[in-house]
Order: sequence, then structure tokens, then C-alpha cells
Amino acid sequence: LEDEFGSTVGANAYLTAADAQGFAPHWDDVDVFVLQLEGAKRWSVGEPSTILPRASSADLDAAGVDALCPSHKRAACTLRPGDVLYLPRGFVHAAKATGAAPSLHLTLSAHRRNAWADLLERAVPAALAESIEEDAAFRASLPRDYAHFMGLQHAGDSESDDEAADDAGAPAADDSDDSDASVLEVAAVAYDAELP
Repeated sequence: LEDEFGSTVGANAYLTAADAQGFAPHWDDVDVFVLQLEGAKRWSVGEPSTILPRASSADLDAAGVDALCPSHKRAACTLRPGDVLYLPRGFVHAAKATGAAPSLHLTLSAHRRNAWADLLERAVPAALAESIEEDAAFRASLPRDYAHFMGLQHAGDSESDDEAADDAGAPAADDSDDSDASVLEVAAVAYDAELP
């Protein structure tokens, strides 16, 4: 299964006494396949309020389930031996054993921390660290006018910025050609004498 899904897969067995509920309603941070082995279990499943959450929820009470997942966004089904239920990550669910016999089901879980976000969180810092180590260009000083086209988001591009530059005694930014703006011009535009 791990080869098929391209992720780790977990397996847990759950034995629930007759007419008892195992866990409180919740959602998981994994995709779940429920395989009913013995007895019967009634499942209540609701649409997610958060699409593809990265963490499992805390236990939910009835009011919490109603707030997250109104009744018209819920479905119920009873699993009997041989039945399988797929619960995508984030779907609210709860189950209760039905009938006179206990219920036994196997849960297979996949895709824990296996999203694009998880891959990029690991890969980007590692790639950046390697680039910094191997390429001196990443270690070079920033250009003298970098603030003009980065952090200040083209500070000299508006009339109010020109007025601020005049008030500070610096030359106004020339909107017709920003390529020769100096750090002094950018600093004058960004300076606010009213701030302490």
C-alpha cells in the first residue's frame, strides 16, 4: 500500500463493545479506509469545514458538529463485514457499534504530512541552504538600490511620495525613469518625520 499511495500507511484495529461509541466526533489529518471485519458499525460522516487540514481536530461535542457541519451536509451508513468506507482527510466522523455483537474494524491511514506544502517546507530551506553554500552570488551584498525595487514596493512611484521627498528636502523621484533612483531618494520617500 505504501508503494501504491507513495506515502507511509498506518494500520489500527478497533474493537468496540455492542451499542457503544469508540471516539467522539472528530476529523483526521490523514486519508482513512475503514474495513469492517466483524459485527456492524453505524457511521456518521460530514463534509469538512476546512479543506485538507494539516492537523487532526480535537474531540467535538454535538454543538461543535452542528456548527461545523449542518445536518444537510452529513450522511450516515452502516458497515457490515466486508464493507469498506473511505474518509478523506478533514471529513468529520463518528461511529457506534450496532446490534448485539461487538464491532471490529481495521483502519488504514495514508498521506500523513504528505502534501505539496509538506514537501516544500522541507525542500525549499534545504535547496536555499545548498545554494548559499555553493553559489557566491547568494552571499553577495545587496545592490545599493535594492530597496527601490523590493521592500518599499517602488516607493517613488506616486505623487504623495514626491511630496514626501520635497518635505524631507530630497529631490523628488522621477516617475519617467526610476532606473537611476538613489538610496537617498528612496530613504527620503520612506522617511516620516511624524514617527518617533
